[in-house]
Amino acid sequence: MPRGRRANTSDAQEILEILITDGRISSADIDRIRQIRALESQLAALRGQGGGRRRGRPPAAARGPRRGRSSSALTAEQQASRQLQGRYLALVRRIPASKRGRFGQIAKEKGREAAIRAMQSEVGSSTGTATRGARRGRRRRSARLSSEQLASRQLQGRYLGLIRQIPATQRARYAKIAKEKGREAAIREMQSAVK
Repeated sequence: MPRGRRANTSDAQEILEILITDGRISSADIDRIRQIRALESQLAALRGQGGGRRRGRPPAAARGPRRGRSSSALTAEQQASRQLQGRYLALVRRIPASKRGRFGQIAKEKGREAAIRAMQSEVGSSTGTATRGARRGRRRRSARLSSEQLASRQLQGRYLGLIRQIPATQRARYAKIAKEKGREAAIREMQSAVK
């Protein structure tokens, strides 16, 4: 992807699909990142209720509404829906393209939970011939991560979770900080900007 161009949703989904197919990231990793984001947003919400308020600064309600940025806090229902969608997408990518329509129909008629159960049984009951044929001899790499890789992915998850809360016009500044000083420095800067 050319530098300076923002990835759209379809690009991000395609990249994620490639990473899953190559075995560089698993659906468990995606779930872990989502759980981390959920915990961080809960912590941020708790801090916003007065737990982490700095001295001398009025509470958010007294400061008035923020301008130029929409609230990124998710409700519990939205969070659950996104997690369900992530599980659905991770499974549907393991299903051969010729069979995906059937599971899409199940999701429409009976809901994503029913489609997920059906796909899990399909993936579990298959002997692996479909996936072996799709890979055509490519060996799946081990999904185990070293502690450094896991720490790097968690750091990247925190970075991405914060950068989405920054207005698009200011994101390049934080990307430059991450490039020059590291993601930790960029995360600290973004955290102070988001507060």
